[in-house]
Amino acid sequence: NNDEEGDGYDAPAPTLDGWDAGNVTTIEPAYPVSNPILGGNATDAADDEEDVIVDPFNNEMGGDEPPSLTLLLQKLDQSISPKSTVKDLINDSEWGDVFASLTPNDYAAIIKRVKVEFDQADVANMIAEVIEGFVCAHVIAAYGAVKEWTREQLVRKLLNHCTDVKENANSIFEILTDWERVCLERDFERVKEG
Repeated sequence: NNDEEGDGYDAPAPTLDGWDAGNVTTIEPAYPVSNPILGGNATDAADDEEDVIVDPFNNEMGGDEPPSLTLLLQKLDQSISPKSTVKDLINDSEWGDVFASLTPNDYAAIIKRVKVEFDQADVANMIAEVIEGFVCAHVIAAYGAVKEWTREQLVRKLLNHCTDVKENANSIFEILTDWERVCLERDFERVKEG
């Protein structure tokens, strides 16, 4: 269409009942409208350019730092999916000693860093499988690290990993709410018998 024939968009825009199209105000933008200056110098020679490789997963996360609890907590804080991060680190042989030697308090600190509460029990379970000497004290610490609505699931998943469950199961049972005791009663019976 050329301008003389019209383009079919000459009709006025529809308006809402009670809306006064003449009562519209506009303001100038609050930011400068000129071309922004982004910085840097112009160069003429392609030989002056240097490739810069940026690894988004290692910057500020200790790319060369040896595995440690501190680095693990830092990685969890910066992770989009702590569950995947923990799974990957557990499968990395360099991290074996860190996970194997976790104290109950260290274990609870890791679980607290899992942002998705629904994933906390799964992460706790994955780590419990690789802790050497996982005991009821680990379960008690984890219980205190999670929200009430996830505690039953957490205890159910962790009971089977406890090496001292026959002797110390009551230490876990004592901290449970009445409802959690009812829900987990058979689980406790099963691990004490097994």
